[in-house]
Amino acid sequence: MPTPASSALHDSLPHVDYADAHSAPLPEDAPTDPHAWVTRLFSNPPRTFRLLMGARDRLVGTAGLKKGSFPELLSTAEEVVLGVDDLHLDFRVGVRVDPGRGLVTVGTVVRFHNLFGRLYFLPVRAVHAVVVRSMLRHATERRPGNA
Repeated sequence: MPTPASSALHDSLPHVDYADAHSAPLPEDAPTDPHAWVTRLFSNPPRTFRLLMGARDRLVGTAGLKKGSFPELLSTAEEVVLGVDDLHLDFRVGVRVDPGRGLVTVGTVVRFHNLFGRLYFLPVRAVHAVVVRSMLRHATERRPGNA
């Protein structure tokens, strides 16, 4: 699914080479603060995500690229945008909550700087949708009181 046109993610990069978005229904009594959803998604992600990020951090560290968590770049009442600008690519991840539609959406946009960025993103692209959907499922299955 494309990133929502009303999303802050839309204007977060001057040029986008890759974009996607995945949504899940908001559980009953779930928080509507997007910061709470960033915490739910990234503080205790599925094991697959932790393994992939660990492998990524080991590999990119040897190439001199940035590793670790993704800093918050922008926030509104409905959305938090995280991201990193690096030598090979820039990316943004938006976590948006739409209580009216009953959805939480995770969108991603990427801008490549060079061939290395495109090559680096090939394996990421292959698993990205599966990983994001797994993270959303994991976060929405957690009890509302557990941020």
